[in-house]
Amino acid sequence: MGRILLIAFRNIFAHTRRSAILGAAIAFVSFLLVSSFAASSALQDAMVDSATTLASGHVNVGGFYKASIGVAQPQIVDYAAVEKALQGVSPHVTHIQRRARGKFDRITSDKTSLMNAVAGIDFETDRQLKERLTVLDGDLGALERPGTALIFKRQADELGVKVGDAITISGLTARGVQNRMDVKVAAIAKDMGGLSQIMTFLPEKTVNELYEFREGNTGVLMIFLDDKAYAVEVAALVRKALKDAGYDVMEPEGRPFWQKYQTVEREDWTGQKLDVSTWRDEMGDLANTVDALDAASVVLTLILLSIIAIGLWNTLMMAVRERTPEIGALRAIGMSRGKVRLMIVAEAGFLALMASAAGALVAAITVAILNAVKIEVADPILQFILMSDHLSFKIDPMRVLTAIVFISGFAALAALWPAHRAAKIQPGAAMSHAG
Repeated sequence: MGRILLIAFRNIFAHTRRSAILGAAIAFVSFLLVSSFAASSALQDAMVDSATTLASGHVNVGGFYKASIGVAQPQIVDYAAVEKALQGVSPHVTHIQRRARGKFDRITSDKTSLMNAVAGIDFETDRQLKERLTVLDGDLGALERPGTALIFKRQADELGVKVGDAITISGLTARGVQNRMDVKVAAIAKDMGGLSQIMTFLPEKTVNELYEFREGNTGVLMIFLDDKAYAVEVAALVRKALKDAGYDVMEPEGRPFWQKYQTVEREDWTGQKLDVSTWRDEMGDLANTVDALDAASVVLTLILLSIIAIGLWNTLMMAVRERTPEIGALRAIGMSRGKVRLMIVAEAGFLALMASAAGALVAAITVAILNAVKIEVADPILQFILMSDHLSFKIDPMRVLTAIVFISGFAALAALWPAHRAAKIQPGAAMSHAG
């Protein structure tokens, strides 16, 4: 076996021109696949980082409260009791924090206005904002005081405000009253992609006052895990724990909170229902965008590999004809048909393995250079899609290994028919061909 593989390996270098052309094509496909995986991995990381800082935990327990059939409020009644029901639900839970959920309302300055989602934080317990935001101006700690606001760089530029300036926030209460409140810009943070363009943070007490929410209620309990991969599993455990505690829990639905709001208002019930969602649910179409990017990468790779497979097939068929005397000699000295097949397939596999590894290495070097350069993205639409203000890539070793194995296996499959033809060569006919 080892000798056959050694012969196959040496055959690659015995035909350098043919091997170089095929190897370059395979390396290019590997480069494209690894690069696209690096882009989607970075996009997913940025999406999770932005989501779990600004709008979502890995798992969320949200609430809808309806005092009357046609009016819903984004509220968990007596959040302390709900949080108590979640204690010990899973060893993967690291911490739980709460956020008040306002509505998508108008933020106004002396210059202009914009529509933003309003959220309320308890600064003392909100680890995500304190640990992960980059404050460009002001003091995040000032959000401990009611009547303050945290906005982001792009919002500050659009509104034409700086730290210390006043902005007016409007909020529609459950009674249909349009409240307005002047708050002072306490801090301006660096943008975190699309979500930061549409979110404004106020102290929880300020949100409660604006929307006339009761103390002791909150909008969402955000559950953070030691690994986001357990989100679906933990969400199922959370639903069971809440049902066991006697709460009315909505059926799982892969949509963000704000898309469920209008549906709930049209439903014929009153009281409270709790909604359990994962970070992917809350990201909605943005999460699907990442999946679509991965799918497009695989489809493009399959198309290119199919073209290369045809070229590899033709090349190996020509090589088998050219090497008929050599193969005949090997058959004459006792090499079995199975070993001939193995030799041809191994030759294609070795070539693809080396070429795909080289392409992956070039992709990794290119990614490292691009990450070091930090190419800025100025277009707000691209920032929204990329969830970042600069291009970034991430090499995932497992995905690189998968790409290399996949491409090598595909090339080996393309060599099966030429290998079969080579194995059918008869020693006597081969020697006559040589003569």
